[in-house]
Amino acid sequence: MNSELTNRFGFLKRKGAFFFAFSFFFVIAAVTYFLCIRRTDWSFVYPLDDSYIHAALAKNIANHGLWGVTQYEFSSASSSLIWPLLIAGVFGIIGTNVMVPLWLGLFSAALLLALAHSIFEREIPGRFLLQTFGLTVLIFFVPMTSNAFIGMEHLAHAAATVFYASVLITYAHAPPGYKSLPLLCVAAVLMILLRYESAMVIAVGCLVLLSHRKFLAATLQSALSVIPIVFFGVYATSQGGLFLPNSFYAKVENIRKVTDLLRIAVDKANGAPTLHLLLILGLMLYVHLILLEHAPEQIRSRLRDWFFLFSLSAVLHVVFAKVGWYYRYEAYLNALGIVTLVLFLGAVSFAPTWRKAWTLVPVAAFAVVFGFQSIRAAALSIRTVPRVSEERYLEHVVPARFVAKYFPTSTIAVNDIGALCYFTEARILDVFGLGSVEPLIYRRTGYGAAQMSEWTKSKGAHFAILQTEWPFVAERIPKEWIPVADWKIPSNYVFGDRTMGVFAIDPSIQEKLKAAMWEFQKTAPKRLKLFSSDDPARNRINRFSPPW
Repeated sequence: MNSELTNRFGFLKRKGAFFFAFSFFFVIAAVTYFLCIRRTDWSFVYPLDDSYIHAALAKNIANHGLWGVTQYEFSSASSSLIWPLLIAGVFGIIGTNVMVPLWLGLFSAALLLALAHSIFEREIPGRFLLQTFGLTVLIFFVPMTSNAFIGMEHLAHAAATVFYASVLITYAHAPPGYKSLPLLCVAAVLMILLRYESAMVIAVGCLVLLSHRKFLAATLQSALSVIPIVFFGVYATSQGGLFLPNSFYAKVENIRKVTDLLRIAVDKANGAPTLHLLLILGLMLYVHLILLEHAPEQIRSRLRDWFFLFSLSAVLHVVFAKVGWYYRYEAYLNALGIVTLVLFLGAVSFAPTWRKAWTLVPVAAFAVVFGFQSIRAAALSIRTVPRVSEERYLEHVVPARFVAKYFPTSTIAVNDIGALCYFTEARILDVFGLGSVEPLIYRRTGYGAAQMSEWTKSKGAHFAILQTEWPFVAERIPKEWIPVADWKIPSNYVFGDRTMGVFAIDPSIQEKLKAAMWEFQKTAPKRLKLFSSDDPARNRINRFSPPW
């Protein structure tokens, strides 16, 4: 009897941190879900329109066998190769369901917690309070709630990155003959399939392997991780697309010299508070580790590799990739950094008492700043999920319902394609370039109103729904397009612009479009306002001057 109680207590002690964090996260998720649907007429809406791009791709893969945001043509609109396939796989089993990306996001969150806990159990066993602290920090600082609710690949990418780091460092420190090289290669390929930015982590991982004279592993993981990029690039070009996903070309920075690169990197770091504070605290803990002469060299060496992998990957990401945009692009680095920091904290026990007290003073000071800023950002992300969900409902989902009801097979020019592609069967032309390749080609030689007019006419576009307060769109609207009406939303937390202008590209459709909009407005949410093109109230917000 005593033995059975001891075993049960031991199990709870080993797994208690995970069960606490798991329960805590899903309570937060349940409350957030209720607050979201309460603001969107009891139907779940993703906080970002990009979430629907993956869902639209998956819908067309499952229903038409076509990699495209519409059923009519190929489009390389996703920077993740495997996420749309996962959603499509579930669609193939249960049918098209808008909740599937959310379910996968929540599953990815649970997987990330489980992987982090398994690493803590191996590296700092029996440290229940430290493990619980680490997993709780992970929930808030990634942040996991907002990333789960956007239903995109970022939490799965974070889990894959943490898994790769664990396998990499275990393999790097293993004796010759250790048989985990296939697992390391699988982890590297999985990261690339989730997001191409993983190439930077893999490059740093190669340096770690080379420092341990693991030349075969470095070469093999590099070669295998390139294969998905090349394979999809060849397939995309054969379908009339570009070699890399459209987002790489649509969102590339204008870099002409080294100073531009440095300026952009500083701006990005300032835009990702959790990331740059993790770097600062990580550096302090690294200095602290150097002072730990009493720690076994094997532990010190492993922690140096963890820190090197995280810090250099973070620097590369800040320089070459995107940050921010609702806390998602740097989520994988936040997760890797938090796991690294917790492992560093676990090594403090090796320091003599007097050294602990001396070295923890600056660490504690930075921890206070880090904690305050990161908790503030995390709380803000959780608090804003319902609000942003409502804004996407009014801005994208309701207009998509309008199109599905009145113009289900029309050709429409838009700059946000997700909800319109998922909820309708219309032919969508993306003037930004995520779903259409022509704007990306035009950008090389000059993309203005004349090019937009010529392109949309050649595609037989009937009308346009555009965010007219966005300068990128406003300066490219052809003068011959006929303004029909504006939809206005009360606020826009993420993007700032509040006006969706509707234009008749085909003059013969103007009156039909106007009549349909006013008829639809009778049943539309009251928070979404409709203004005719000749209504003076329409100009209370300058369409061509963004509120920021």
